[in-house]
Amino acid sequence: MANNPGQEIVTRKAKIGLISLGCSKNLVDSEILLGTLQKEGHAVSTDIDDADVVIVNTCTFIREATEESVGAILEAIELKKDEVDYWLGLIQFVGRLEDAAVWFAALAGLGLAGLGALAFFPNRLLGLASLLMRPLPQALRTRLLEFAGSIVGSMRALRSPGRVAAAALLSFAIWSMFPLSTYALSRAFDLDLPFLGALVVQVCVTAAVVAPQAPGFIGPFHVATMEAVKLFGVSEAGAGAFALTLWAVNVVPITVVGLAFLRHEGLNLLRLARASERAAAGAEPAAGEDAKAREA
Repeated sequence: MANNPGQEIVTRKAKIGLISLGCSKNLVDSEILLGTLQKEGHAVSTDIDDADVVIVNTCTFIREATEESVGAILEAIELKKDEVDYWLGLIQFVGRLEDAAVWFAALAGLGLAGLGALAFFPNRLLGLASLLMRPLPQALRTRLLEFAGSIVGSMRALRSPGRVAAAALLSFAIWSMFPLSTYALSRAFDLDLPFLGALVVQVCVTAAVVAPQAPGFIGPFHVATMEAVKLFGVSEAGAGAFALTLWAVNVVPITVVGLAFLRHEGLNLLRLARASERAAAGAEPAAGEDAKAREA
């Protein structure tokens, strides 16, 4: 008898039944797996009652998927519990979001503690930095210490509890707007996207647009949104329409407001473009050109 009863069954060319749960990507993986098994000479059974081996390809990315997966597994066990040669295999995609959240919170706490240390113990930290940089060449050491000093100086605002509280409150409000708007828009599209899904969209979009982008984040914003919502079972067409609308909701209003403020300040895009060209060329602004640009 082999140590793994499933291995013995598969070796003797078993009938294999597969239960595929989760998103469309799981279904593709299941089809690839069945194709591979058929190439190895195994038969595929669409009737779980008739199968020697049952493979459950599950997804536990969200709570509802976990409950569905557990139900399917228990049902398969109950159905085949009296068969000696029966073997149940599990292929499970586990999105360990809770563990990830704990690690993220821990790293965020360490980051905040580091900022606090920079604010309240600047001299000690600069002294420690100077000690650690002694082996470096003098020129490089001087530049690095100047850079460290500028960072420490920028942390002085954190010495005021009121400013820290105000900054934290405003940051929380600003960063909450995106997942809230994402979740509200998903309700309008009648998508089964939990609030956790809206947070996943926020993380994916933030990661996608952190690098230099085209104006308005066109492209990466849409791809990141589509791939994020498809994790929660949204179709390709639905994900594309949702991504385009979400982009418009988040980008168009601030663009219109920005143009309004430019006009209020007596500026326009043409004038800013010409000023940028002169700055790049190192030329002094021409009064006549400036007046024409203002009139444009």
